Amino acid sequence: MKIQEIRLHTSDLQNIKRFYSQVLGLPIMHEHGGGITFQAGASQLTFVHNNEAEAGRPFYHFAFNITESKIEQCVEWLKRKQAAINCIEGKDIQHLSHWNAHAVYLYDPAGNLIEFIARHNGQDREAGESASFGVPDIQCISEIGLPVEDVPEAAAVLKERYGADVYIAAYPLFAPLGNEEGLLILCSTQRKWFGTDKYAAIHPIEIVLRDSVRDDAQFLQYPYRMIRQD
Repeated sequence: MKIQEIRLHTSDLQNIKRFYSQVLGLPIMHEHGGGITFQAGASQLTFVHNNEAEAGRPFYHFAFNITESKIEQCVEWLKRKQAAINCIEGKDIQHLSHWNAHAVYLYDPAGNLIEFIARHNGQDREAGESASFGVPDIQCISEIGLPVEDVPEAAAVLKERYGADVYIAAYPLFAPLGNEEGLLILCSTQRKWFGTDKYAAIHPIEIVLRDSVRDDAQFLQYPYRMIRQD
């Protein structure tokens, strides 16, 4: 499963544009009064302007797959750009042993939690054309967090409708579905996102998924109650 596009809401479109285009350097694909779309490797990241979002302050979590061998270079790159790295227990880089991966977390101006993750399973270990880190090392959007009230129930619905199997392990309050190219991260609203003091909260998301085998696209509209409608 691949994440072709995610569409998130924000009340602060100008600062979002500045951060993703000028700080991270992601190319702008489309821009209009109501939103902006950035290219992130094989995926697209869209932010939709929503004045009503100001009161609710939407808070999302998503991850970019990066070149497997460049997590340390990624941290150096982010620090040069003065991005707000989320240092957890005194460490910039987190070893995710159950995922066989290393990751660094940071915040954008709207408070969204971004993850740059270097996955070691089945990935190309070559350093690429350059030993330093840059935008070409951002491969795709590989995760999008979906806060839900009932994780097992949501997992059952997503598996039936989108063929998304549980990845690695599932718990009552947390379940990743999909594969290393694309994961839907189900997180209970009773649980905090890793390394933060913020509980997962339900906000509007639109996701375009592409099946890795059939190469066809499916549209998933969120919150969860909308997924369940026939």
